[in-house]
Amino acid sequence: MDKKIKTMKKLVYITLVAFAMLTVMVSCHKENIPMPDVGGEDAGLTPASAAKFQEIRARALENLKQTETFRAEDGIFFISENGARVYIQPRSLRDENDNIVTGDVTLSFIELYDRGSMVVTNKPLMGQDPGNGGALVPLVTGGQYQLEVTQADRLLKPANTFDVSIPTSLTGGKDDDMSLWKGEFDEDGNLSWAGAESDVAEFQPPMMIDSTGVDEEDPRSYNIWQRTFRWINIDRFWHDSRPKTPVSVSVPMGYSDQNAAVYLAFETEPNVLMSLVEFNEAGNYFSPFNGELPIGLTIHVIFVSESDGEVVHAIKTTTIAEDTAITIGSSELQTGTTVEQLVDLVNALD
Repeated sequence: MDKKIKTMKKLVYITLVAFAMLTVMVSCHKENIPMPDVGGEDAGLTPASAAKFQEIRARALENLKQTETFRAEDGIFFISENGARVYIQPRSLRDENDNIVTGDVTLSFIELYDRGSMVVTNKPLMGQDPGNGGALVPLVTGGQYQLEVTQADRLLKPANTFDVSIPTSLTGGKDDDMSLWKGEFDEDGNLSWAGAESDVAEFQPPMMIDSTGVDEEDPRSYNIWQRTFRWINIDRFWHDSRPKTPVSVSVPMGYSDQNAAVYLAFETEPNVLMSLVEFNEAGNYFSPFNGELPIGLTIHVIFVSESDGEVVHAIKTTTIAEDTAITIGSSELQTGTTVEQLVDLVNALD
């Protein structure tokens, strides 16, 4: 009887030890299971609303606006902060009824040459390629700008051409392959570029306009004879002959193309800024329009969103390999950044 009791105690002891060991193993196994990166509120950061994200972009753009008031009957010769020149002839502005305008009017001018300013204002360099089915492909810029003239909050129209010249030094010097592009916006307010027809503007080899409006050949400036007030860009296609591969950038849950954006800055290419315009809701990732980038290209991935009126961002550098899948984790999101700080961070990239 005693032997039987001892055997039963031994079995109970073995069972308890085994159960304890199994519990420890399961507990350890659970600790090592990688949990999904949910981001958002679970990470202590509430993703921005679409409206708040657009608001911070609009504010960044407004802060870059340069204005000058002049009399419409006198015209204006305007020189921007970066040395761009605008010449509007006297009595060459019309209202919505095609009447010649007189009196005080206000010129507004926005100019973008650096990647940082393009990131915070959502003005990337993506051009529509007619030879590639209209695919959006990266561009190399010689400068982009918007010009408007208003009177009492009414947008005026040019009665004839006006002249704009952009210094080539702002984008690394003269590039004979540049041509003129017009800005087009989609339903979400995203800007892309299409070749400008002659009814929009005419573009000539690098020239400049002097203070009298007389053309003088000079390799220091691109010159445009413009017929409408709209976004204009001096660009050429960016080319890379290396084999291409699919690329994706996953972002934390709660972020999408409505409240965040992902841009790619290319190493040693300061005049290129690509936006990832395709968003996959099921996989929560961004990708290029045509899905591919050159193998061997080194890129800076720039994630941008908003929180409490300031910028949320992450920057990662990687070199494209086959089937590159990049992940922006919630722990990588930087908060409390001002627009000006992000501009400096992006412009400091190689």
